[in-house]
Amino acid sequence: MKAVALMFLPDKNSAPVVVASGAGFLGNKIEEIAKANQVPIVKDEFLASTLLQVPIGQEIPEPLYKAVAVVFAFLYKLENELK
Repeated sequence: MKAVALMFLPDKNSAPVVVASGAGFLGNKIEEIAKANQVPIVKDEFLASTLLQVPIGQEIPEPLYKAVAVVFAFLYKLENELK
């Protein structure tokens, strides 16, 4: 399994930042931690593979903005529906 955790703080970042990433055991551990903390998970193998190339602590590159924006839009919609 591949997993990438992103964080976006509009006041601090101009784009989402990769805060954790990994494959295999580490990918499974990231998903386990997300589930334990009730962090929503979006499964997209291609996007995860691409984001694995972004170093931890770096903002995602501009060509990935649209794909990641779709994920964030889904998560914001989900969050609003749960309220």
